[in-house]
Amino acid sequence: MGQGSQIILETEIPKHQRISIPNHNLLRVGTLNSILRAVSIHK
Repeated sequence: MGQGSQIILETEIPKHQRISIPNHNLLRVGTLNSILRAVSIHK
């Protein structure tokens, strides 16, 4: 798989967090789970 583009999500509340998300039409279940887990732990 080649180099792809990503979407960067950032927040400052309650503290700084930056998450890189693959810019694909479809995401693997494990990738989506990791993204959601990182956001929920942060908030």
